[in-house]
Amino acid sequence: MSDFDLPPLEFEDYGYGMIVCSGSWYYFTVPVQMDMGAWSKDVENTRLYGDVYHLVGGLSEEKTGDRDAPPSVESAGEDVLIAYMMAQPEMNAESVARRYDLSEQEVKDHVRAVRERAEEARQDGEVKKQIVEFVFAERKRRKEEQRAMEEAMFEDE
Repeated sequence: MSDFDLPPLEFEDYGYGMIVCSGSWYYFTVPVQMDMGAWSKDVENTRLYGDVYHLVGGLSEEKTGDRDAPPSVESAGEDVLIAYMMAQPEMNAESVARRYDLSEQEVKDHVRAVRERAEEARQDGEVKKQIVEFVFAERKRRKEEQRAMEEAMFEDE
C-alpha cells in the first residue's frame, strides 16, 4: 500500500448508529446523518460517544463553543456530561476527574452508569423514534439555514 492509499473501512453496528474503523481510527455515525462524532484512536471512546448519543436522543455539536458540551448533554445530568467528556479524544479519566473535582473511580462509575443506561435505551424503540425525529429536525433546520443564506445572497445583488 502506498502512502496515498487509504485503509479499507470496516463497520460495526452500534445501536442505531455504527462505528466506522479506518486503519487505527474510529468514528461514530448515524447513517442518515453522516457528520456525527469525533475521530478517535480508541474504539471504546467511540462507543462511549455512541452511548451518550443514544441517551440524549441525538447530538448537535454545532455552536458548542466555550460550553465544552452540547446543551442536550449538559441538561442530561452529570453522568452523561462526564461520559461525553471521557469520549473526547484528548480526555482520560485523570483529566476529567481533575476538571470536575472527582476521583478517577467516580469518573469510571459515571461512565459505567451511562453505558448501562445506553444499553437499555438501545433496546427501547422510543430511543429510535427520538433519534429519527432529531435527524429530520436537523436536516430541516440546515435546509432552512441554507435557504436563508441563498436568499440573503440574492438580496445583496
